[in-house]
This record gives sequence, structure tokens and C-alpha cells, in this order.
Amino acid sequence: MSQAQRLAYIHRWINGGELLTTKALQEQFEISRSTAMRDIEYCRDRLGAPIVYDARQRGYRLRTDAKKDSSNSFPGLWLSPKQAYALLTLYNVVRSFDPGALEGYLNPFRDLIKGFIVRAGLRMRGFDEKIRIEIPFDPPIESFQLASLSHALANDTPITARVLLPNGQTAESRYLVKALALRLDGWWAELAHVDDAQQILEVNASNITLGHSMNQLI
Repeated sequence: MSQAQRLAYIHRWINGGELLTTKALQEQFEISRSTAMRDIEYCRDRLGAPIVYDARQRGYRLRTDAKKDSSNSFPGLWLSPKQAYALLTLYNVVRSFDPGALEGYLNPFRDLIKGFIVRAGLRMRGFDEKIRIEIPFDPPIESFQLASLSHALANDTPITARVLLPNGQTAESRYLVKALALRLDGWWAELAHVDDAQQILEVNASNITLGHSMNQLI
């Protein structure tokens, strides 16, 4: 059985509040005591898991100040170095053509990945500079505006906006952002009227002017 599976077992066992012994690991996975010790030390020393040895009970447990939470106890647990590099590369590729729609949601994840790479003693390899996609948006769109639309989309909150329609006329109303799409001619938004959700407008995001109340929201 792979080390990843053994680390997952340690995660579930420890995070469940149970005492873990090297003997239990040996019997569960048919491994040597030294391998069991290396797995525990890897979780504690390389992944930063809050594990301590309880001399009285002769086993390993969570620190008393550690929260029993699967997302906080074992940062980076489910990633191999190759997976971490792959995710960091994807982040940088997305950032190349995202002028603000996803940044607020991706940045915490980027920090988690970079933290894992540092704790694992791996080189960053300069992915920020080596891999990127350059798309000249025409017309350009302000990062603030796309971030505002993304915020409204994620939280299902209506926006007040003035929209330039395909016929050249403008319409000002309250809309729900139903979707954002990146196309060859830039970012587009699907907008539904608050009072008539069946009426969908597809509008280039550069043709949307947000109302004052939306500007104050972000």
C-alpha cells in the first residue's frame, strides 16, 4: 500500500481523537516499525501536522491545542510534490488570463500550495515566470469590474448595472449574474433580470457599467 494511503489513515485516526501506535500501523499495513515511524515523522515534521507523542499512553495524538478539523490539522496532506507543482502551474496559467474574477478565491489556495512546497523542502522553480498565457483583451476590462461580477455570481447577490445592448441602446436595471464565460473576444456575463429570471442577456463584460451601490460592495 502506498505512503499516501498510509498518511490518509494516520490523518483519519489522529483527527478522530484516537491514540495511534506504531504497532497499529505495522499491523494495518504490514510494514516495519521504522517505516511506521517515518510516516508519522513525515506528517509531523514535513507536513506540519500537530502530532505529539504521549509517553503515558505510549502513542501519538493531536496536540491539546489543535482543532480536530480535516482541513486544518494536516496542511498539504493529499498532495505529492508533482501534484503540488501541477496545481501551482494551473494557478499561474489561470492568473495569466484572469483580470480579477477568480483571484480572490485562488490566492488562498496558492498560498497553501506554496506553503506545502516550502515545508517539503522543494524548489519553487520559478513557475510564476516560466509558464503564462497572454491574451490581449479587446476591449480591455478593469480587474475591479470583473471581480465585482464574480463576487455577485458567487454570492447570488443582485447588481445594479447599465448594459450596452447589441442594438446600441442601453438598459439600466437590477440583474443576477448567472454565469461568467471567457471567450476569444473576452469575458462575457449572462445576466438575468431580477424581476424576470427567464429573460437572459449575454453581454460582453466590458459593456457593463456597475451602479454606485455595487462599487461600494467590493
